[in-house]
Amino acid sequence: MAYASSSSGFQQTDDDDQGDGPINVVVEPCTDEMWAKIVREKDAYGMAKKPRGSAFILCNTKFPGHPNLGERIGGHVDVTNMSKLMEGLSFQTDIVKEKTAQGIKDEVRRFTERKDHKDAEGSIVVLMSHGEEGKIYGTDGQLVALEVIFAMFDENICLRLKGKPKLFFIQACRGNKVYRGPSSAPEDEADSSWETVNLDLMGELKGLLGRTSLGQDEGDAPQPEQRPHVFCGYATRLGYLSFRNTADGSWFIHAITSVFMKNAKDKSLVEMMDKVKENLLTRKANSSDPKFQGGREESVYLSSLQKDLYFFPGQ
Repeated sequence: MAYASSSSGFQQTDDDDQGDGPINVVVEPCTDEMWAKIVREKDAYGMAKKPRGSAFILCNTKFPGHPNLGERIGGHVDVTNMSKLMEGLSFQTDIVKEKTAQGIKDEVRRFTERKDHKDAEGSIVVLMSHGEEGKIYGTDGQLVALEVIFAMFDENICLRLKGKPKLFFIQACRGNKVYRGPSSAPEDEADSSWETVNLDLMGELKGLLGRTSLGQDEGDAPQPEQRPHVFCGYATRLGYLSFRNTADGSWFIHAITSVFMKNAKDKSLVEMMDKVKENLLTRKANSSDPKFQGGREESVYLSSLQKDLYFFPGQ
């Protein structure tokens, strides 16, 4: 059985496709020769310490405070996949589950205050919940603006991470449109409450990067940086739904895990995120809800990183 969420609740449907559940995460190591080649030829961020730094993983799956937010079935698979990937990339991980809006802010603030950030090479934040444009939901049905979270990592606030790469991966819907653009597995759901959104492109750019954009989706020319050393990968384009598979977890997190474990040995973060996008574009939603059926997903990223970023697993 699989489930499709809608604004009116759950609908149960038979599904003939089979899912594999969590990925057997084995991160392929970077060879000494490849490490030397990259260090010699690229201007890359340092990634040599063990651990490299800390990762923060938030996963909300149940939303008793909002009648129209269904359970994110399969969310636990994302936690398993990402925590194992972080371990393979030599990041120690804080896992936080089922937090209200205020609880999310409190936990992120606590993470930014970790004293061991001082000795870290960088940080990673993974946020998985229902969402809307520029916001994610707490379990109480209240919204948290991503800008509030990003601001906690600003260089004049989180001093221990100043000058270090700060990576964000957001698994949530960013609107209510279904992407039908340029194939299946157990049934897929959308991580959105289907409420109306006001798409403010420039507002998002300013919100994440100050006034800097070096991404694929919202690609204005770079302007003087106000929030440097930040990378944010989104599951979907601004204004669109993202999808989650009830057996295998969200498409985006599944793609990140499978792509990174095979390619982090010799590919940069940007190169891998391009592969994630290619991976997602091969999929098509299988849902009993006609609003979602046949939907697709195109991941995007925004970046103000000032160097190439390689993880050098195993080094």
